[in-house]
Amino acid sequence: MFLLKDMAPEQLVHAVRTLASVGGVLAPAVGRQAIDSYLAPQGGCDDSGLLPAVG
Repeated sequence: MFLLKDMAPEQLVHAVRTLASVGGVLAPAVGRQAIDSYLAPQGGCDDSGLLPAVG
């Protein structure tokens, strides 16, 4: 179960009931972010965090 802190109380109750009957719940905003990151183009090596070469 992955829920956000700002869920309405009714949504929380629904999520718990769904979890009890189906076994999995994902907040809509989290699901959208997961789908977007999955569909994002996978680039090559991202070297933005590497130190510059010395020499």
